[in-house]
Amino acid sequence: MQNLIRAALFALLSLLAAIPAAAQVNLGSLPPSTVIGRLGISTGPAQALPFSTLFSQIGGVPNVRTINTTSPLAGGGDLSADRTLSITTNGISNSLIRQSAALSLIGRSANSTGNVADISATPGSSCVFVETASTLACSTVATAGITNNAVDNTKIRQSAALSLIGRSANSTGNVADISASAASDCVFRESGSTVGCGTVATNGLAANAVTNAKMATMAANTVKANATGSSAAPTDVTAATARSSSLLNIDQSASNGDSNYTILATDRGIYHTALSAARTDTLPAANAVNPGQRILIWDPRGVATASNTITVQRAGSDTVNGTTTFVAVQAANGIAECISDGSSRWACAQLGGGGGGGGTVTSVTCSGVAITTSGTCPPPFGFVNCSITASVASNNLTVALKDNAGSDPSASSPCNIYFRNSTVATGSWAQVTTTSALSFVANSGSTFGITNTSATCAAASSCPFRLWVVGINSGSGLVLGVVALTNASGVLPLNESVLQTTTACNACNTATALGTIYSTAAQSTKTIIILGYLEWGSGLGTAGTYASAPTIIQSMGIGIRKPGGTVQTAYSTTTSSGTTANNTSTLSALSSSPSISFTPTSSANLVRVKMVGTLTVNAASGTCQLAVNRSSTQVGPSYGSTSSASTSAASITIGGLDTPGTTSSVTYNIIGRVYGANTCTFPQNTTGSLSPGVGMIMEVDEIMGANDNEKVGLPVLPKAA
Repeated sequence: MQNLIRAALFALLSLLAAIPAAAQVNLGSLPPSTVIGRLGISTGPAQALPFSTLFSQIGGVPNVRTINTTSPLAGGGDLSADRTLSITTNGISNSLIRQSAALSLIGRSANSTGNVADISATPGSSCVFVETASTLACSTVATAGITNNAVDNTKIRQSAALSLIGRSANSTGNVADISASAASDCVFRESGSTVGCGTVATNGLAANAVTNAKMATMAANTVKANATGSSAAPTDVTAATARSSSLLNIDQSASNGDSNYTILATDRGIYHTALSAARTDTLPAANAVNPGQRILIWDPRGVATASNTITVQRAGSDTVNGTTTFVAVQAANGIAECISDGSSRWACAQLGGGGGGGGTVTSVTCSGVAITTSGTCPPPFGFVNCSITASVASNNLTVALKDNAGSDPSASSPCNIYFRNSTVATGSWAQVTTTSALSFVANSGSTFGITNTSATCAAASSCPFRLWVVGINSGSGLVLGVVALTNASGVLPLNESVLQTTTACNACNTATALGTIYSTAAQSTKTIIILGYLEWGSGLGTAGTYASAPTIIQSMGIGIRKPGGTVQTAYSTTTSSGTTANNTSTLSALSSSPSISFTPTSSANLVRVKMVGTLTVNAASGTCQLAVNRSSTQVGPSYGSTSSASTSAASITIGGLDTPGTTSSVTYNIIGRVYGANTCTFPQNTTGSLSPGVGMIMEVDEIMGANDNEKVGLPVLPKAA
């Protein structure tokens, strides 16, 4: 554009030069975009000529002219229109920037906006351009100017060999190398207020920090000890050294010749190598040794005799077995032991051989049998190390044999059972040993004859019951059997002196007969022994469905009643009479009825009730009917009696078996009725012309079972004459 303007001005000046000087006039102010000139070729006054007129007169501006640009300029083009030039991004190179002072940066050091300037560094200063106190300059870097963890190992100055960088002195100051000596196995630690590489003192170890694995390995069969007699580092010592008097002082024995000896507190035994006379050895003071310390006095050389004995005596005022001396050895190879109480007493005893006096055992009494030469001790009756368990699963019952610890029998814990001889005419016993698991399983449905009806119990619902477990000698080992014996009618016998036959039940559901012994495999004419019983004190909701385990599991033993055994008896007499004039069809309680109370020990046991007394009816040929009653439940049948005269008295026994099914107290009284308008009296307290009597006897027995409803030996009042 400047070149274009210059060309225009040059042309104008050339034109004006052709105009005579006289033509130059003062035109005053010129309009914008004009020059002074004159159009045409004739002389005339000067004119204000617009640029556009001037350009048209001198031929115009060629439209082929352009403005070309090179980096860092951009834009331009032909001059047919206005053009814009610009500097390209990053276009100003270093050579286009003005020069800087030596060792400087171009920038602004002040904390304000303004012109840039050189920020210089001092030669040889190793400074760093940093901002400090709001000013940018070349200086050192403060701590705050370094990012955390920014200085890696390679940026730290190098250390001496085998050293750490730190401060060894107990004061603040510059760090330095703390070095270790080569091959010294030292440890960097603080000692004496100085950090250095050396050994670790005791205070440097935490309590219990050194494990066994960190200790030096030991020679085989040794212990750590100091056997030097003075302070020293421990060493590995053998067992013999550890037992010596310098260490544990055990298993050591002193020896002495044919003279008296004063036993030292460190001696653990004393013997004489020769004896020509009786010798006396003095014990150490009892308080010189630990309580319970033992000292042996023995004769391994066999030099003692009945006259050349070894006696121990007390030291000072101590006592030996409450006195002053004790004859310890009085025959060859004798041995005795003395024990201190740690205070003032010794207790000594001869242990055998010469110490206890020689002799031969002539007989041994074993379980009541004297064995003089040889023989076998008879076994205890029944069984040893045996017990029974019971469990239920899926309504099935499993009975198992266990040892006394509740585990399966084994070779190390066998179950031994002693049976009578299988030949009934032979009275010896047979031992059966079981060393493995043994069980019997009855599946749901096996009732063993128990029902939830009146045939089993008076309640006729959830009847309590008991299953007896027996061991059977099959001839080749032990077999378990299970049997039920009791119902409302009585208890069947289970006789161990009789050979028994069983019925097979291998996880069966068909064991349903009362009094039948069931076993996994059938056994014929085998000896048995009662091992115990299982009791369901509240019965089962459905008989034979074993939804619950037994409430009691009892192994047989001394004091445990067998089937038919009497558990307890209640006995009472009375002269108080009861009467009834009830002539209905239902028996009711007598007025002032005699009664007896009783508490069963097991809900599964039977109760036998028996009442004996005299009965009178106030009219000749009058009939009275009586029975025993428990809480509106008649016990046993009713008994009737007809009088021959109004003054006659008849003896009558009433009662029966009851299944109260409880362990709470129950009361038995008398119910009755008469025929016709009569009055029945029971018991009659016999007076006047009637035979004298006590009135009535009442007896109640709790039983594991009985074979009939009568008990032998009950007194019966005599009938009237």
